Amino acid sequence: AGSVLRRDARCMRDRVADKAEMLERRLVSFADACEALYPGLNCRGAVYAASQDDVTVVGRVVCDSEGRLNEQSVQLEGSIATSNGMRVRLELRDVPRFSLFPGQIVCVQGQNPSGR
Repeated sequence: AGSVLRRDARCMRDRVADKAEMLERRLVSFADACEALYPGLNCRGAVYAASQDDVTVVGRVVCDSEGRLNEQSVQLEGSIATSNGMRVRLELRDVPRFSLFPGQIVCVQGQNPSGR
């Protein structure tokens, strides 16, 4: 009376391509939700694009090392479609309050004069 394991099921294994596709779907879905909530907002920019003007992008919070996430180690990883999965450092020293965790999907607005 138990469930039967399908023949094509992979037990305890995930392909890297499947994980990347799932993350990409989450980023696109979050961008869609942000744009629906704020009509006129375009958050499909590339995280690495140099700009003196404010840009709005959606990405995933990652840590630049194996240590703990702190204001000096926060990076934003863009989607494959808009940013080729590239990462940029988020400068948070002038942000009065923030609460972030690795893997969190966020929509951020700011400037990236150097493109790094």
